[in-house]
Amino acid sequence: MESLVALTMISVALLGSPGPVPIALAGAGASFGVRKGIPFLVGILFGLSFVVIASVAGITALISKSEIIANILLIFSISYLGYVAWKIANSPIDSTTEKTRIPTVRDGFILNLTNPKAYAAITAILSSFSLSIEPLSLALVTTGGVILAVALFVDAFWLIAGSALSPFFSSARFGRPLRILFAVTMITVVAFSVWSTMN
Repeated sequence: MESLVALTMISVALLGSPGPVPIALAGAGASFGVRKGIPFLVGILFGLSFVVIASVAGITALISKSEIIANILLIFSISYLGYVAWKIANSPIDSTTEKTRIPTVRDGFILNLTNPKAYAAITAILSSFSLSIEPLSLALVTTGGVILAVALFVDAFWLIAGSALSPFFSSARFGRPLRILFAVTMITVVAFSVWSTMN
């Protein structure tokens, strides 16, 4: 029981702390509201599921041993997250216009799939905590389930919290500066995540 509580708490701390995904979710909630942001949230959870499975299967460890593959994936990751930040900064103030593109399940999936913080967090969790469950496969499945349940909770929180900023995001005065602030913050946390994984 104590190991389960510890796993839950560290998962909340690592997955709930500000990073590319929480910032993007808050931006989606502020720009489009909770209901329209749900597909984006679902995609993010699918992406995290892939990261968890890849980490448990040892795929991420194998990739990290190949410097060329790791660097290619890192460049792709930084490029995509930079693109997402640019989209946040330049999204229309009036989200009711037909030109506004609401984030989709695919967008969320790619976002977490290319999120360095997600890989670092999952690796840290899996290497630090082991549930006292037999067989090992059940322990790994349970750990993955706890991580995804925590992710659902904290990511939904960021989406809902972002929606509280909706009046400011739709304001002619504050809408653009807030979008730029979110984008700059996202770039900053991406840079920090990359720096942390390389040191």
